Amino acid sequence: MTYLFILRMQLAKSKIEDTSTSMLDIAEQIGYKSESSFKKAFKRFFKKTPTSVRNKKKLDRDIIASCK
Repeated sequence: MTYLFILRMQLAKSKIEDTSTSMLDIAEQIGYKSESSFKKAFKRFFKKTPTSVRNKKKLDRDIIASCK
């Protein structure tokens, strides 16, 4: 794996977790021309889909908010 690929995947994960930006927009922002190829690369790297990462982060935020 190249440094650039790792950096792009980490940036994508951060955007997925911290924003409500669409997967297509995130894919384009990090240099992918299609959402499908981005999702495949993301899953290959993290062993999780981008949607599952976003849903987990949202669930974590909801749990923390309910504890306050």
